[in-house]
Amino acid sequence: MILSPRWATSSSTRRGSPSARTPRGRSRALTHCTLTSIRGEQSSAGLDRCTADELARLRDGNRAYRDKFGFSFVIAVKHRGKREILDALQARLAGTRAAEFERCIAEIETIARLRLVALIGES
Repeated sequence: MILSPRWATSSSTRRGSPSARTPRGRSRALTHCTLTSIRGEQSSAGLDRCTADELARLRDGNRAYRDKFGFSFVIAVKHRGKREILDALQARLAGTRAAEFERCIAEIETIARLRLVALIGES
């Protein structure tokens, strides 16, 4: 696991610290690393530089998607731009719950593969 400097020097992750040895301590560190990874991926897609209109489209589209399908919109954003992501969100709203569930699983597999390749390299 790659830790940011804040976590690397945090008392909760030092070797021997009680919270570092508990599932909760590891969970906090893992959550931080996951969020850092997500932010980096979203930033590379330009999602951290959305206009007010784009943010509204994302918010409204995500809400409509969740309301329709009962789960969150999932897309591997690496190598995609914000326009492609917004268009995919809109297009996928026309799908069925079963098709979207399968699509989300496929997207999660893609995200996991891309993250593993980033960590250990491609073989």
